[in-house]
Amino acid sequence: MEAERFLAVVIVMLVLMAFFWVRPETLAAAWEDQQRLTARWIGTAADTHAIAMIHDWIARLHGWTRDRIEGIADIAVNRWMAERLYVLAAWTSIDLYRAAAFAFMGLYFVPILIAAALDGLYAREIRKTAFVAQSPLMHKLGSYAWKLFAASALVWLLLPYGVPAALVPAASALLAAAVWAWMVNLQKRILILKSPARTPSAPRS
Repeated sequence: MEAERFLAVVIVMLVLMAFFWVRPETLAAAWEDQQRLTARWIGTAADTHAIAMIHDWIARLHGWTRDRIEGIADIAVNRWMAERLYVLAAWTSIDLYRAAAFAFMGLYFVPILIAAALDGLYAREIRKTAFVAQSPLMHKLGSYAWKLFAASALVWLLLPYGVPAALVPAASALLAAAVWAWMVNLQKRILILKSPARTPSAPRS
């Protein structure tokens, strides 16, 4: 638990540092690179649908940002604030686009995850009747791989640079293997401890 909290704090600090120092030109290039890399993997039609899903949100976000920037006086501090508003809008747009593209890719990889989980469950049921030892190490590695996938997905969503979309299926394959290993190596009997029943005491005379 302490490692997860430390990792969460590190990610938050890195995001804040990037927000205060990243240049607007960097995010504009990241949007173009991300769209090009994603369209190459999921296809032009799916990329068009992904943009259509988030078009209204991005339009309202950029409209709100443009209204705020136009009302800022042209001095050094205010120019920096205007840049940060643009960075916030551009970064949020990239995150929305990645989330929409991930939803499209999830249509292909969620069935694989379900199949891996069911196969692991049935393999565990078969092992119950065989003299095959469960591996606590593999079970723990499956848990660590799931946490690694969650952290990697968060970093992928928040990274202010173009990231190849091919990393998503690679990470999904790793997650499917981790789910399978976790299910297969569950202990054969899950003990549920119950408090002992109290025997009624004899009435006092």
